This record gives sequence, structure tokens and C-alpha cells, in this order.
Amino acid sequence: MCEGKRVALLAFLPRCMPENRRPILHVNFYYPFGEIGKRIREEWEEKDNVCVKDETTFILKHIGQDMEVTCDKKGNPEPLVSMLETQILDCVPYELIDFELDYTCEYTNEVNIKLRVYQEECRSEMDIKQKLIDPQADEPEEVEMEVEPEPSIHLRVPKRVTDQMIGAISSRKIHADRFSVLVNALGFSTKDFGRFVSDNISSAGSRKGYAGTKKLLTRWRNRTDEADQRPELREAFKRSNLPDLTKRYLQVKDDFYD
Repeated sequence: MCEGKRVALLAFLPRCMPENRRPILHVNFYYPFGEIGKRIREEWEEKDNVCVKDETTFILKHIGQDMEVTCDKKGNPEPLVSMLETQILDCVPYELIDFELDYTCEYTNEVNIKLRVYQEECRSEMDIKQKLIDPQADEPEEVEMEVEPEPSIHLRVPKRVTDQMIGAISSRKIHADRFSVLVNALGFSTKDFGRFVSDNISSAGSRKGYAGTKKLLTRWRNRTDEADQRPELREAFKRSNLPDLTKRYLQVKDDFYD
């Protein structure tokens, strides 16, 4: 029998399929007290996201022991996996885990996934199904007109900040004073800074790099348009006095695909 502390989750997806066809599933974990769930829902709905999984509760057996969260997308050979650091729930109103879903090779806007949470024998799983709106569906039908042909234009496709780049940057130690400026420059709060620093301390020496830096950059990347990612991160490094990272990973000449 699974006994422990009751935890709740709410999950959200963007209302419309993004242009890059990589919608982000936002999964929020919290203790189901008061109006926390209501506040979480209002925050995400203001960002044009829809709730795809109403408040669902499950049992957390050990506070202080990580819980595995997996997102299994239909058609994917392997599930996406993330870890929830459960002790954080005692310090913050809620904790967020994001999963980036890839629909770049699919024509459907139907999201069909299975979300699972594990901690020893305490397990729970739930299905999430949602059809994202096609942003082009409501555009007025264009009337064909004969026009003079224009000279061909070479479109420049911006490069995004990749997982590989985030992993490489996360392997570098950033001193606390500069890291504080970086967190602020990327739009996060002082409370977030404390959590990221705690993650960095606990993961110091890990082959996977500094977990706080990786979490900071991933959360920022997932909410930033691709065309703005490299310029914004370069400006944040400049404000944080991190010229070595700019020179190594974010030279202007590399912002676009040839």
C-alpha cells in the first residue's frame, strides 16, 4: 500500500500549435491547499495556454527523494524523462517541469500523450489528449491576383539555442555574483535564483554539469521565440560579464543558417 503526502498536478499546453511545431507541456506540482491550483490556472491562461489535465492528486512517499516524471508521446520510441526534486515543494508554492513535444515531422495537431509519475511503489499515470488550434486556420482566404514576379529573396533562418549548447554552457562554473545577474537578465526572480544556486551546489562535480544553470537556460529557452534566443542570451551574457561564453557559443556570425 502506498502511503505518504498527497501532491497535486496541473498540466497545460499552448492554445495554438506554435510555428516551430514544438509545443511545450507545462506540468505544475504543488500541495493541494487553499487556492494554489486556481492561481496556477489563472497564470497559464493569461499566457494563452489551456489546462489539459485538471487537478490530479497522487501520493508522494518520501519528501527529499527525487520522483521520476515521464512523458510518453504516441509514436515516439522513447519517453521524455525528468526528475522532480521533491524537497522543493516545501519551499515554493509550486514546481514546474516542462516537456518539449516534437511535431515537426507530423501533420496532425492532435496531442496524445501519457504522463507518469514514479517514486518506488507509489505510481500514477494519466492520459492527456488535446487538439491544438491551427494558427493559420482562421486567416482570411487570399484572392489570387496577377503580379509581376519579384526577384528571389534568400530567407535567413535563425538558429535556436539547442540542448547541446545548454549542456555545454552548464558544464562551466559561473560565479555567484555573475550568476545572479544572469538569472535576472533572463527574467527570473530572486526566489528562482536561490533555487538555481541550490541546484548548482548539489550537482557540483557531476558529469552532467550544473543542474541549476541547465534548468535556468532550459526554462528560459522554452518560453522564448527561436529568432530571439541567441540575441537575448548574448545580451544576458554581456550584462553578466561573461565574455568567454559569448565568444565560445554566441558569435553574431553564427546566428543564422547559411
